[in-house]
Amino acid sequence: MHIIANILYAICVLFAILWGVLLRHKAKTEQATEKIFEVFGFLMVISLILIPSLSLSPFHLLWMFPVSFLLGPLSFIFPFRLLWPFASLYGSLWYIGLKPKTVIR
Repeated sequence: MHIIANILYAICVLFAILWGVLLRHKAKTEQATEKIFEVFGFLMVISLILIPSLSLSPFHLLWMFPVSFLLGPLSFIFPFRLLWPFASLYGSLWYIGLKPKTVIR
């Protein structure tokens, strides 16, 4: 069971990295960013950080990742809108190296 948990964690790490690459590619090609995508990525990374820091089972990612996709659209509502500055900071890490004209908010 421990092996399956580690495989699940590795798959989720890979998915979060690919999501960041998607953020960067989207900003580069469409010359715009989307807050919802940044919130998705931010919450996925937070989930990945919480698993080892709180000594949780990686199987918790099976509900944490879908919840991050639910909270993205909810980030337009006030209490969840507080995620935007943190998600924007997370997204800006993926935009390093792009021309300033490319990233339009």
